[in-house]
Amino acid sequence: MWTRKGGLLIFLGTFSIVMGLILSDFQLMILALVIFTFFLLVLVMPRPDIKVLRKTTNTTLFENDDLQVDLKIDKVQQGFGTVEIFDRIPEYAELQEGINHMIYNPQESQTMEYSLQFPVRGYYSVGPTFARISDHFNIFYHDQVVHEKEPIAIFPHVAGLNEFKFTSKKNIHYPGEFLTPQAGASTEFYHIRDYIKGDPFKKINWKVYARKRELMVNEYEKENICDSLVFLDARNNTNIGSVVKNTLEYNVKLALAVSNFLIMHRNQVGVVVYNDEIKVLPPKPGIRHQNEILRLLTGVYAKGWTDLNIALQYAKPFMRSKTTLILISNLEYDQTFLSSVEWLSAFGYRVIIISPSAIRFELNFSEYAGPLSKFDLFRLGRENFIRELRNLGASVIEYSPEDPIDEILELFSKEILR
Repeated sequence: MWTRKGGLLIFLGTFSIVMGLILSDFQLMILALVIFTFFLLVLVMPRPDIKVLRKTTNTTLFENDDLQVDLKIDKVQQGFGTVEIFDRIPEYAELQEGINHMIYNPQESQTMEYSLQFPVRGYYSVGPTFARISDHFNIFYHDQVVHEKEPIAIFPHVAGLNEFKFTSKKNIHYPGEFLTPQAGASTEFYHIRDYIKGDPFKKINWKVYARKRELMVNEYEKENICDSLVFLDARNNTNIGSVVKNTLEYNVKLALAVSNFLIMHRNQVGVVVYNDEIKVLPPKPGIRHQNEILRLLTGVYAKGWTDLNIALQYAKPFMRSKTTLILISNLEYDQTFLSSVEWLSAFGYRVIIISPSAIRFELNFSEYAGPLSKFDLFRLGRENFIRELRNLGASVIEYSPEDPIDEILELFSKEILR
């Protein structure tokens, strides 16, 4: 492609040859011939063949982790001109150190280093790497891709859940044994504890009593296997707040935290995400399924207007009569939500709803400076809607952007154990 200087010279050469023909001036014709000959020589001269090797520290990271990128540009033996190297970085990535653009000397090998930080989860790509090659006279330049994109996965952080306890009111029995270390009625020995008034005599370990002359009671492991389905509302209305702090980001972290904990305690967990499409992961146990949930939730974005009723139809084949349903939603712009919860309660499903206060998110992060009275009507409507959901038997937990995820999960735990 031509630079401005090249375009100006082309215009000057064309003007000279036209005026030379009109005025029959051979000097202008010779000037035009010199200009076009110079252009031809610059055009046919060889250009450097650029070879770039990119190395990254890792292709899978968590939010706010640093990614180190190194680009090594090899020495070029042939060609001439100026070379600019530019490595494209993702939109939401923050350049912490180094540079991703440099002027390269083709006669020597060079290395370009920089580090990125990703404050928002998602699937990104570093690159492609572009090289702009221009002649020494800056008349022509040529852009080419010298290295392709490299995919990067940024996973959301998972809150610590060591103290978070979950139990199901109704246990589901599957072929084989899945035992969790919780005290209960079974045949698998767990530990021995001191006798407490009211314990049945059949649990007393008489051999220990004969040896220590103290009443000790045997405890056994309890089966605590249940199906759980986590529904995540990821429609357009969930993108309220800033890029980093919005209702969808909070809801994704909560869905991931709850799912991880249930799987760690040998429960079978499924995830349903609905936005412009519906993605269903059937309930399964195990670390491999935990990784599948992580990868699914990493790529969730706010889009579409699919309602809860349609999502339930897709998930219906995996909903047993004893399944616990955890609905994470903003409770907005879904006319089927109330009727869907009513249908679930009528069929005996246990429904737990976790909902962010969208009004608080908008006030905190949208830089709204108008009167607050306009939000009073929305707040009253939301309170009435939550009251109706609770009257249907659903447990509703509402949270604000100031609430840490650990505290939200603690409220969730108390709601389950109630």
